[in-house]
Amino acid sequence: MRWLVRHGPASSTIAGGLQIISVRHFVEFAEMTDEEAGSFGPLLVRLDGALRATTDAERVHLVSTRDRVAHFHAWLY
Repeated sequence: MRWLVRHGPASSTIAGGLQIISVRHFVEFAEMTDEEAGSFGPLLVRLDGALRATTDAERVHLVSTRDRVAHFHAWLY
C-alpha cells in the first residue's frame, strides 16, 4: 500500500473533499519512488471519476501544500 485516502474532517472540509497521504514518509513530489509516481496518476484518475460521479462536480481540483506538515499530503476538492 502506497497511499491512504480519506475524507477530510467534516468540521473543516467540504463534502467530497478527499485527502491523499503517502504511507512512506517523504515531502516533495520529486522524492516519490518510481512505484509511487507510477501509482499516483492512476489513483487520481479513479478518485476524480468517483468524485464527479457522486457529487455532480464539474471539476475536481488537486491541491498539495506541505508547509505546515512535513509529510506528503494532497487534497482533491
